[in-house]
Parts: sequence; C-alpha cells; structure tokens
Amino acid sequence: MATLAHEVTDVDTPLQEGETLSLQELCIADRNKNYSDDEISGEEVFAALPVMQAKGDVLYRAGDTMWVTWPLPHKGIEFHSCNAENGAGLTRNILAFFDLLKSKGYTYALTYYDFPQITHLFSKSSLDVTIEKIDGGKHRTYQAKVRL
Repeated sequence: MATLAHEVTDVDTPLQEGETLSLQELCIADRNKNYSDDEISGEEVFAALPVMQAKGDVLYRAGDTMWVTWPLPHKGIEFHSCNAENGAGLTRNILAFFDLLKSKGYTYALTYYDFPQITHLFSKSSLDVTIEKIDGGKHRTYQAKVRL
C-alpha cells in the first residue's frame, strides 16, 4: 500500500496505517538519532507541538515522519522534519508529503538542515530541487527549495 500523508490536528491522535510510533516517541527518536548533542530534548519538542499549532503552524505526518510547517509568500510552505525512519522510509514519506502539499495548492516547499546525507537523498530523487550551502548557523547549513 502507498504511503499517504495527512494533517495532524491532535498530537494524541491514534496511530494510522504505516505509523509505529506515537508523535511523542517519534520526537524522542528523532532527537536521539539526529540531534543527541542538542540542548532541546524530544520531550520538549513534543510539548511544543500544541503551542506551534495554536500559533498557526500545521503538522503533517506520513509513516514515522512528521513535519511542522508554516506558509510562505507566493504559495510556498516552510517545513521542518522529525524523522524516525531510515533513508528509504524518509524518502517514501517525504514524497507523499510533497504530493499532499501540491494537492493543497502549494507551489514550492523550503527547508533548512545541517546533514549532507539529506542532500544525497534529494539528489537521488526525481524532485525539482535547488540546494544551496548557506552556512546560516545551527540547523541552517543548507537550504533546499523543492518546486511542487
């Protein structure tokens, strides 16, 4: 079955098909795997999700990957991931996420990241993506703009 992305309106929502971790477990796994030296814990990220939603950020999920998003000018959207999947799972999930964004009328998606492995995953996809090394500080070494 194909992976489908969906909006998350309640952080305590029951798991859907293809999801093995609660959002809290996903946030903790992401921080432990990708940001173990960061000062913000997975529990703190999870606790911040309802606050983010209250200020208008939208959460999406596919499998064990979640995105926090907010709109940008000209039908764009900025996104940041919490991921507990391997590279193949992340790729599958992000393609489903981009399909959902496109169906909602977004024309591009923008993200910032530090890990060069993400650049490698983008380069192996069929996505129309522009990647720049910007050295913008912590969590902002690279900028990727995906045309949807």
